[in-house]
Amino acid sequence: FDVSTSILKKPLSLISPKIVDLGELKKNPQLLAERSAMMQRHRRQRKLASAANSMLKNGERNVNRDANKVASEDATKDATKDANEEDDYVDHHGDIAKVGNALTALYTIDKEEKEIRGMTNSADSDRRWNRRGLSSGSLVEAAASSLGLKVLEGHINIDIVVDTEVDIGDKEAMKILSELEAIGFILNGKFRRNLSGSIPLDQIKNLALMEHIKLARPVRAQTDRRRRHNIRKKQHAGNYWQNHHSSSSSKSSKSSKSSKSSKSGKKGERHESNSYWWHRPHPTPAPTPPVCEPLSGLLTSQGDAAMNGNQARSVCDVSGNDVVVGVISSSFGCDPFGVFVDTENGELSSGVLVLDDDCDSNPNDEGRAMSQIVFDIAPGADVVFHPGLQGQAAFAEGIIELAEDADASVIVDDVIHFSEPMFADGIIAMAVNRASDEFGVSYFSSSGNLGTDSYQGQFNPIGIQFPDDPGNTFIVHAFDDNDDTRQSIMVNPGTTTIVLQWDEPYLSAGAPGGSTSDLDINIYVNGDFVFTSDEENLGGDPIEVLPIENTLDTPLEIEIEIELFEGSAPNLMKYVIFGDSPEIIEHDTNSPTSYGHFNTDGTIAVGAAYWRDTPAFGTSPAIHRDFSSLCGTPILFDPMGGRLSEPRILMQPAVVGPDGVATSVEGFDIFDGTSAAAPHVAGVAALMLECNPGLTPDQVREILETTAMDMDDQTTSGFDDGFDFTTGYGYIDAVGAVSMSRP
Repeated sequence: FDVSTSILKKPLSLISPKIVDLGELKKNPQLLAERSAMMQRHRRQRKLASAANSMLKNGERNVNRDANKVASEDATKDATKDANEEDDYVDHHGDIAKVGNALTALYTIDKEEKEIRGMTNSADSDRRWNRRGLSSGSLVEAAASSLGLKVLEGHINIDIVVDTEVDIGDKEAMKILSELEAIGFILNGKFRRNLSGSIPLDQIKNLALMEHIKLARPVRAQTDRRRRHNIRKKQHAGNYWQNHHSSSSSKSSKSSKSSKSSKSGKKGERHESNSYWWHRPHPTPAPTPPVCEPLSGLLTSQGDAAMNGNQARSVCDVSGNDVVVGVISSSFGCDPFGVFVDTENGELSSGVLVLDDDCDSNPNDEGRAMSQIVFDIAPGADVVFHPGLQGQAAFAEGIIELAEDADASVIVDDVIHFSEPMFADGIIAMAVNRASDEFGVSYFSSSGNLGTDSYQGQFNPIGIQFPDDPGNTFIVHAFDDNDDTRQSIMVNPGTTTIVLQWDEPYLSAGAPGGSTSDLDINIYVNGDFVFTSDEENLGGDPIEVLPIENTLDTPLEIEIEIELFEGSAPNLMKYVIFGDSPEIIEHDTNSPTSYGHFNTDGTIAVGAAYWRDTPAFGTSPAIHRDFSSLCGTPILFDPMGGRLSEPRILMQPAVVGPDGVATSVEGFDIFDGTSAAAPHVAGVAALMLECNPGLTPDQVREILETTAMDMDDQTTSGFDDGFDFTTGYGYIDAVGAVSMSRP
């Protein structure tokens, strides 16, 4: 295997089964055929490796164990014969499987790239890279980009599950952290048995070989900001709940708390060595201004007028004083000059405390735009920021830091991690519920901007064979009664990510045994098999995340196949599509797209309505954004993996807030999406809590829901009286909510 030429002479789509350029394949039929042949080999080899692994596992229970071992070794040899592309995938069921295929692929390419650079002079190496159209040393970064990931200075952010609690600081936990630190792991956060941090690519194999590591995956997350050019109008033939359910169960009620729990931290105290303050003199609230006239700075969110904010503040003569609002998003101060200008112009509250910042994952300062909105609604509130894209454990730990150390009474976020569990509470949801129950935090989240871009249904198994592989039968899902095993979807230019989950327990949430089945997503272009997710799920999480990069300038039609690779067939399965306005062409179930911590008891999820389409501007009832996510994903398991006696359907979203508003942050001059709606509602909660500091999170939720102005889910026929899974209880009535909050 000539590593000095292998990755430089091949097109990107022939380097690895895990790396693909769909645009390149669409334009080149010969390359498409070569890629399809490589993927068919990969599929057969994985089947053989699985069979060999099963024989080795079962050999201890058979009399003729030696014969089994020989047979399994022969199968393994067949699996790797003429498969140079697979050399670095080692044993799919061995240690390397713990870190997943994406990290393995990046480890392999990084290793080869470094070997090539060591074997050639710098000028020759640069010429080879430039022939690919890549800058010097950027092949692994290009490969990471095709996987929807980012590599910075040879490091990548990952989430890890270990076999012991790591947030309690005992000897075993310290040993694990020390071993990780020895291989270059930089800790971003820890929560229960989960760690978040960055690791050098060249240490991924060593990570996989560590005894305490049970699962490791790259961090994949995004905020719920909606780019304006992506906003679309899509007519739905009803949604999942209209088509499949006539009624739903109410959310589980929580016991009310008479007062907020005491905190160990003091308000205003610096608790982290890397935290910092942004100061400016506190403004005096101005008299009631005309619509959209600046209130707290040179620029005020139109959402303030859309909620009659001045009238709401005058009800109890409140501005959010003595209320701390935590904001979790991408970043806050990556543009220091922008922060300086904002503070000088009065766009931010006095002394914004930044517990930590993240200028690597997505340095767009979306958290600053959200903070401006909170300040516009509640100019007396103190704002504290924590990043949310550094990993699930870091996110969860950040929630507790905001609640316990920063003394936040209100927290708002707009971040979704793709691998958050759909059918159980994951660690972020657990942190939300702890913040609500233990620290009395009213927690707000954007409900999402995915509309109904989801497929949900019972796995319907059918066996298929391929002409060039008659010896193997593959079990796949039939999408209809006519045994159609492929579903067409349209993906626009850029990266589209499909997240598939099914009803099995989650190791990362605390289920000891994890999943007992393994599903894969297979992708076809022009009828040819070109890509697969094929992560190892047995004993881990029932989650497959598949990024698809369309490098064309036009939309690309692909076909999805869902395969049962190992284990028993699940009952319910579901995928959600993240991307620039994808379209499910056939077998569309118009299902819920909001999941994870957006869909837990302690969260008050918020949908979106354009500020002009609200009663304050003459539109009554308010009209929801068509991209505002449909809620109602069922919770099927407790955190330990026990199946609930019946599904829990939470009444989310709670309310709808305004979006499409102005901020001074570059790129957010018009801030669209539920990311903008949620901080408006959080600001109202700050006003409510100044008016009545004794309100519990349940009481805050109840008041917001009771006073909300009913809206219609326009994707269904007829007017939806009362609650629905797109608009919740309706558009927020800030005046009514603050009025009802009075003691």
